[in-house]
Amino acid sequence: MAHPRIRDFVTFLTTLPASMMIIVCLVLPHQQTCNGKIETPFESGRWIAIVPIAIVGLLPLAWRVVPRLRRTLPELVLASTMIAMALVVVTIPVAIWLMWGYSKKTFRGELLVAMCSAALVMIWLVFYPLLTLFTTWLPAAEMTWGAAAGELAGLMVWTSAATARPVNADEVRSLHDEHARRRSTLDALMHV
Repeated sequence: MAHPRIRDFVTFLTTLPASMMIIVCLVLPHQQTCNGKIETPFESGRWIAIVPIAIVGLLPLAWRVVPRLRRTLPELVLASTMIAMALVVVTIPVAIWLMWGYSKKTFRGELLVAMCSAALVMIWLVFYPLLTLFTTWLPAAEMTWGAAAGELAGLMVWTSAATARPVNADEVRSLHDEHARRRSTLDALMHV
C-alpha cells in the first residue's frame, strides 16, 4: 500500500481519539431518567448503539494495519450499513445508491468501507438523540455525541483520501485477468 498521506494522518488524528473517547464514556453515567435515576449505557442497554460507532472509528487504522481484512471488510460493512439504512426508511435511497455503486464496481475496497462508515455515523448522530429523547443528557453523553461528530469528520477525510488514492495493483491485476478471460470466451464463441 502507498505511503500515508496528510489526509490519512488527519483521519487517524480524528477517528482514533474519538473512538477512545467513546469507549471511555461507556462506563460513565450518560443520562438521568424521568425518575431521577442516573444510568450508564450498560445499565440502560444503549451500549448496543454506542459500541458499533467506536468500532467504526477504528476501521481506518484496521484497514492500514491488518491487510487480510481488506477482502472481507467491504462486504461486512456494506451489509451492516444496508441493515441500518433499511431500518431508517428515509435513508433507503442512499442504500440503493451504495449497492448500485458496489454492483457496478464503482465503489470498491477502501472507498466502500469509508463511505459506509461515514453513513453509519451520520445515521447514529441523527438517531441517538431520539433514543434518549425522554432523558436528561449528562456530560458523558454529550462527549460521546461530540466524539462521534469528530469521528464523522475524520471518516469524511478518509473517504476523500480513498477517492484520491490510486487503485491497488491487485485489483487492477484481477480486473485485467477477468477482462482477458471474457475476451477469450468471446473469441471462442465467435470462432464456433
